[in-house]
Amino acid sequence: MDQRNAGGQSRAPISAQDGWDKYTADHIALLDHLGIDRCHLYGQCIGGSFILNLIKAQPERAQSAVLAQPIGRVGAMPPGRSSRFDVWAESLKDHPEATPPVLDVFYRNLYEPGFVYCVDRVFVSTVLTPCLVLAGNDEAHPYAISEELAKLLPNCEFLPEWKAGAVLGAARARVKEFLSKHTPRA
Repeated sequence: MDQRNAGGQSRAPISAQDGWDKYTADHIALLDHLGIDRCHLYGQCIGGSFILNLIKAQPERAQSAVLAQPIGRVGAMPPGRSSRFDVWAESLKDHPEATPPVLDVFYRNLYEPGFVYCVDRVFVSTVLTPCLVLAGNDEAHPYAISEELAKLLPNCEFLPEWKAGAVLGAARARVKEFLSKHTPRA
């Protein structure tokens, strides 16, 4: 989907009340608009958090989920905003409402909670949706977050290596197999 204010064509006002639930409402509205009652979900990076928050809001819609290199934080929140967020904020020239104070609160709404940002560990341990976690391996996508998600999710498969070389082809096949396994047969 063309995520609001993410560089595509979808634009919406930015406010200090924005956060994960606003994005989830967009996702649900799109599913409703398209008449999709139940589907597989695939999310990379921030998409993992989008998936978890959608499952929290409407678990019956998720047939299965693939979380590729999910974002998260290990440890305390560093001071200030991340450079990635600031680069994105610089692209908001057509958003006069996106003042520095509004962006500061919006940033905290998104990233202050920690772990995977949108849900806590207790919730993750209750998710019944079949999940496949493809591990991250850098600062924004810590391996420790992927590994913990895989341990907490009750119905989860885990791929620790998948990004390049010989394992990439095997990972593609595994994702297809996972989705096929969780697709109801008529």
